[in-house]
Amino acid sequence: MRRIIVGMSVASFICAFSFPGAIGESYADTVILKGGKRVKGLILDEFRDRITLSTAEGEKTIKRSDIRSAVYDSEEKALIREGENQLTKGHYIKAYYLYEKALRFNPDLERARERLHYIRGYLETEARRDVIRSIVTRREGSGNAGEKTPVRRVADELGLVLAPGAKYVRIEKIMGSNPSGRGAELRPGDRIVAVCGEMTAYMDVDEVAGILLVPGEIRFAIERTVVPELSSAGALFDGLLFSRYKKIVGAGLKLRNRGVTVNSITPGGPFEAAGIRKGDLLHRINGKNTRYMPLSEVTGIIKKNQNKKIEIVIRRDITFWRKG
Repeated sequence: MRRIIVGMSVASFICAFSFPGAIGESYADTVILKGGKRVKGLILDEFRDRITLSTAEGEKTIKRSDIRSAVYDSEEKALIREGENQLTKGHYIKAYYLYEKALRFNPDLERARERLHYIRGYLETEARRDVIRSIVTRREGSGNAGEKTPVRRVADELGLVLAPGAKYVRIEKIMGSNPSGRGAELRPGDRIVAVCGEMTAYMDVDEVAGILLVPGEIRFAIERTVVPELSSAGALFDGLLFSRYKKIVGAGLKLRNRGVTVNSITPGGPFEAAGIRKGDLLHRINGKNTRYMPLSEVTGIIKKNQNKKIEIVIRRDITFWRKG
């Protein structure tokens, strides 16, 4: 069933680590520009001021100011999009039921699950936040003079010093105490690409910090550039084509719905030395986006670069609890 969403408003809560598989000849979505031109493809990422569309000619980025409407060719996509429109208006209950209905169409929709998780946490804590705001206002008058900024609160409460970046907010410093308890999985320079299901590209640092301060379980994704020095497969592995790459990187890889991920790590291997962990997504390799790469192409690049350094951009999911 095809549904048209008119008047593309600012999108929220888009999951940065949901990556579709390879794109075939049949394209599901259509973006209609204000001039009437139709661009067919698959909508991959939706940011606040632009969208990324995969087409037969490759990926295209289209500004929202140039878009009149979009046509989604699946009911669950239309439901998620309408849920996001309701969220931007503050209609949390309506959005909740839309995401819930989308999950009935497709129980594997990670985006819908992320939104439901966020809304539950928001609704459960909203009344408590209102009480706290009221107490602080009465205690401090206007509440502006001594009120901490979201960035300062994240530093004090989570042990993470945030700073603006070219596209993503980055972690500038990890405090020694690190109340979040996830310091071992994070490094200074890591870029925050999504928080609670919302993509953070081009977002203000205070806005990202504000989302991180929601009480309860916090889920976010970071991006990091690493440069491991690969090993040699060795003569004994020359005939084992499928296994050679494992010796070179010290890891096993697997193609999943979200892309090529690290399935296993060899202690002391090149990937472990570079800080790569089991479960990490290989987002880019030597500057190439791996979104549509088959596993054989990724391992082929690895084999060609044995005994050399290779640049990899990884993405990692982080989860921790924050008390309200």
